[in-house]
Amino acid sequence: MKRNILAALLFLALAAVWFAAPAAAFNPNTRLSILKDAIQFSPANLQKYLKAREDVVTGGMIYDQRGIGFISPFAAGDVYGALVARLKSGETKGYGSYRSFGVLAALAAESVFPGTSFTAMDVKADRVLFDGAEEVKDAQLKVEAMISTYSPYWKDTRREVTAVMYDRAVNAVVDLWASAWKAGGQDPGAFPEVGAEITHVNQVLVDEQKRKAAAAAAASEPAEAPASTTPVAAALKDAKAIQQQLSRALPTFMPSDQPGFH
Repeated sequence: MKRNILAALLFLALAAVWFAAPAAAFNPNTRLSILKDAIQFSPANLQKYLKAREDVVTGGMIYDQRGIGFISPFAAGDVYGALVARLKSGETKGYGSYRSFGVLAALAAESVFPGTSFTAMDVKADRVLFDGAEEVKDAQLKVEAMISTYSPYWKDTRREVTAVMYDRAVNAVVDLWASAWKAGGQDPGAFPEVGAEITHVNQVLVDEQKRKAAAAAAASEPAEAPASTTPVAAALKDAKAIQQQLSRALPTFMPSDQPGFH
């Protein structure tokens, strides 16, 4: 009960920020770029699964573009729980499961940087680094912690800030996805090496025609929203290097330790 009250108070305190701007969270183009990067950083078995119906996952990532309106990251706990339940019941190939992965990614992105209308070129990170797998024990607490950490920077449009936000969103999506997949009784497979890199320099982030096709597919859906292979020593060394690099922009963004995925 106390936790629900605190969450409600936090929601009210932050609602003005969300309602003051479009509910596009990074904007559709950037969201789809986050999705593609998160799939690339996903562990092998989960990556193969997501790529099989990437069109449906993509529709979930931009589901709020159908005109439903306000998207609340506080729904992440419910979406996560429903997804885990589907996976446990054997509905791995179901449309709802694939779509829920997309919606969960949208809510994670919204938790990092909500209600902004920046273009993909405004917020893209030239390089995105995989910071290591972190198992999420409680999705709702994870989202609330991200909101608490990143909300002071929601109105900061400096490139060095938005690039870190983008990086954090990609890694948060991977953590939530892999944790849900494992909690649902599935084997995630091998993660990328800590420090694996995706480069966006001189690249078009998202093909506009693909984005429009995904938006059109999402518009035709029902309106109802859905309920390391690296040795330890080397991994810690790489993680510290990544933390030092990112902390040059925003020191408070990086935790002092990487819990890991067990």
